[in-house]
Amino acid sequence: MGQPIKLGQNDFEAVYDLYRYAFHKEPRGGKDALRYFFGQTIAYGEFDAQQLTSQVTQIPFQVNWGEQLLNANGIGNVSSYPEYRGDGAASRIMMVALQEAYERGDILSYLAPFSYGFYGRFGYAQAFDRLHLSWSAEHFPQGKRRGGTITRMAFDEAQALMDAVYERAPQMKRGGIERENWWWDYYFMMKTPHTQVAIYRDDDHETQGYVMYEFVGETFKIR
Repeated sequence: MGQPIKLGQNDFEAVYDLYRYAFHKEPRGGKDALRYFFGQTIAYGEFDAQQLTSQVTQIPFQVNWGEQLLNANGIGNVSSYPEYRGDGAASRIMMVALQEAYERGDILSYLAPFSYGFYGRFGYAQAFDRLHLSWSAEHFPQGKRRGGTITRMAFDEAQALMDAVYERAPQMKRGGIERENWWWDYYFMMKTPHTQVAIYRDDDHETQGYVMYEFVGETFKIR
């Protein structure tokens, strides 16, 4: 049985190899994007001799909860080589990661589960629904035209305007995430560089909303 440890920069190649094998794909944005992500997060793993067998990544952020910000984290990249699955490595790593998060003062932890049963053992419960909707063009909902202007712009130009909308939105005070700038750089400049932004301003030139989207072939994909 292995012993969970924090992973360092010297372990990145092993992390990269396990990611590709476990998820059967290259990281979105490529190896450099994963390396940048790895350098900003807290990674834990177990080794068998020199072989990394399992890993878990913890992403630090804060969560809007009413009128206060709570220290929190996200769990991702939970993976093991198949020959090491079933020996409890992922559970041991999760326990160490959550204990250290508790000692840091984290109040909440988020994840997108591959198994509700597995993560339920650590106290996780469903908090959000994620909905994917698809329409053919002729069935796309048509809203009424209104005043104001819509401006397309690059993500880095639009970020401050989007921040202002996000901060005013009451639904973001019910568990919405506050992320540091590195995360936005990673996700929208490296991982999904084709993301585009459109900003809506009213007749008083106040920013009231935005949409983030990309084109995948002939498909208009709203993020």
